[in-house]
Amino acid sequence: MIAKYKQLLKNTILRREKTWCIAVSNFAGEYNWSLFFDVDNDDQTDLEKSINLIKQTLKCEPIVVYTKHGTQFLTFPLFSLNQVYRCFAKLKMHIKTDYFWSIPLWLRISPKYNERGEIISPSPTPYSGHYEQYQYLIRNLPHKKLYQTWD
Repeated sequence: MIAKYKQLLKNTILRREKTWCIAVSNFAGEYNWSLFFDVDNDDQTDLEKSINLIKQTLKCEPIVVYTKHGTQFLTFPLFSLNQVYRCFAKLKMHIKTDYFWSIPLWLRISPKYNERGEIISPSPTPYSGHYEQYQYLIRNLPHKKLYQTWD
């Protein structure tokens, strides 16, 4: 909770423009959770380190999705909430991110729009080898909402 307010303060002080997008939750039913994680940089070392930590902890290859500012990671198949939390905590300990733990986690799937309705950040783009898995998850994860964030 503290991380959420620190991020809000940082964005307010920097006077970043508020934006809107559609996000999907990582909750897919009882004992069925997907890991979401977001890294806002293009550092190849962080990319490889994130993939390796997910492989070690959850024993699966993460779906990699590129954004304007960095990379999103998500997992399929689904896991228990405890498994997802352990992996998230390990990633957070080793990778610099402004993403914070909440239940559920939300992941942007649409472009970001400013208050004038202009697209200021395109939709996340899955790594070509993960396109089908990404589309399946986005279609089948049940909870979607309009989400306020910053660019």
